[in-house]
Amino acid sequence: MDYVKPTKEQFEDYVAIRNSGVTNMFHVTMVCALSATDLSKENCFYIMKHFVELAKEYNVDISR
Repeated sequence: MDYVKPTKEQFEDYVAIRNSGVTNMFHVTMVCALSATDLSKENCFYIMKHFVELAKEYNVDISR
C-alpha cells in the first residue's frame, strides 16, 4: 500500500478527530468518514506512521 502525505489541513483534521474521542483511531474507515477534509485511508496510514514528524513539520500542538 502506498501512503499519501496529508496536507497540513488534513493533519489538523485528523488531530481534531483524535482529540474529540469519538472513534478509535485504528478504525480508519470511520476516521475517513468523520473527516471534513476528505482524508483517505492512505492519508491516515501515513499520519499513523509519521505522527510526531508531521506535528513538528506543520507546527501542530498534539497534546490533549
